[in-house]
Amino acid sequence: MEDANEKDVEKSVVEEISCVDPSVLLEVLLGEALHTQALVIETIGLSKGSLILQNMPENVQTDILQEIVRGERIPAELHELALRDILEKVREIESKNYVSLGGIDFAVGLLNLIDRSSEKKIICEIEKRDDEIAEEIKKRMFVFEDIVMLDDRAIQKVLRATDAQELAKALKHTDNEVKEKIFRNMSKNAAAMLKEDMEFMGAIRLKDAEEAQLKIVSIIRRLEECGEIVIARCDEKLIL
Repeated sequence: MEDANEKDVEKSVVEEISCVDPSVLLEVLLGEALHTQALVIETIGLSKGSLILQNMPENVQTDILQEIVRGERIPAELHELALRDILEKVREIESKNYVSLGGIDFAVGLLNLIDRSSEKKIICEIEKRDDEIAEEIKKRMFVFEDIVMLDDRAIQKVLRATDAQELAKALKHTDNEVKEKIFRNMSKNAAAMLKEDMEFMGAIRLKDAEEAQLKIVSIIRRLEECGEIVIARCDEKLIL
């Protein structure tokens, strides 16, 4: 009877730690020993465990995986004690009052509202300091659905530079407004062929559609950088 109660207690600890917000758990695990990091990742399951692993520093990801591969048997009470220690640290973080400030979305919002010259200078400086952050900002400055902001001549230039198959993939997972905007800027025959390609293609993975959309966004950004098109900001008028 006593053994059964101990198992119930351990089960509740496992369930509790499995429900912890991954970002909070990651914050705690960054300061823990390799053995503890591996133990917690093994405990919380594949889905959350993989999320934690991929956000750990690159120099320790391999070490954690090797620790997991080696595997071991530890007494149930030690397993429970280790998890309880992690939970206490999690509660300490969760009990503090934090206010979320800034973030990349706010930064992109600021850039969208300043003049183009200042925007380019800031992004250029960010690129010198951190390529990855600069690229993420660029991606969020213009998303595929924003293509409806372009005027007809700009869209036609984009279409001429875009592979037909990539366009078909990109349109498989987007709203009707975007599709209609594209179809209106093609000849009847070209639009009919594109629709046939999309139908013949059948269902495709969202990931594949998003990759195609990113390629087209890259074309749009390149055309803008070359001065071929201009992307409007807010009430700014498009000039080609």
